Amino acid sequence: MLTNRIKEKAYELGADMVGIVSADAIDRYAGTPVVWKNSRLKRTTDYLENARSVVVLGFGLWDDACDLTTRKGGSWVFMGEMGLSVCQRDLALFMQKERLAVYAGYPLISYKHLAQLGGLGSMGKSSLIITREFGPQVRFRCVITDALLEYDEPLAEDFCGDCNRCVEACPVGALSDYKVDSEGCMVGRHLTGKHVDPGILAEYEPNVTAHAHIMCRVCQKVCPYSKF
Repeated sequence: MLTNRIKEKAYELGADMVGIVSADAIDRYAGTPVVWKNSRLKRTTDYLENARSVVVLGFGLWDDACDLTTRKGGSWVFMGEMGLSVCQRDLALFMQKERLAVYAGYPLISYKHLAQLGGLGSMGKSSLIITREFGPQVRFRCVITDALLEYDEPLAEDFCGDCNRCVEACPVGALSDYKVDSEGCMVGRHLTGKHVDPGILAEYEPNVTAHAHIMCRVCQKVCPYSKF
């Protein structure tokens, strides 16, 4: 079965989690504002004509260094995500050999909703996806295809309950229940060049080199589901 072959190949290439989502399901979020990019979410068909399915790939983090980001010219490069891109590319090549049309760039669609729709995790109070296997310490990639695959069931479980550790621990108070102030979050402000108190940066986003720093991970580390 094609769906099973795609999932098995994704795991073989290094993905820790794999889900399949209907293109129509994720396209319902098209038009949602993306504050930090000053843009709006797009449709899968903006990237691939006749898009029908989206393969969502989840990768668990294992060290603070996975959140290392370094400035290159006028943009930021996330060093820990390079392996994700390689797995995504190689899966796309495999799917093309199966005679499928694919798009494997970095589409402006909602990866959090992709993960939830694909059964990988559920939205937490930190506004991050919480997974059973890795807590919030997980990153996502996807491959859009014209193939009609078997879709996974969305995950509706609430992992947070009465827990408010992330909300209470945020050093800049950017979190409320299941929402994040994109313009207030330290990571967002730093990546967009907005002012952040140097003392807070030094404590929560320490420099590693003149051009690289570890992104703030407080809300991830205090989560009871975190692995490190």
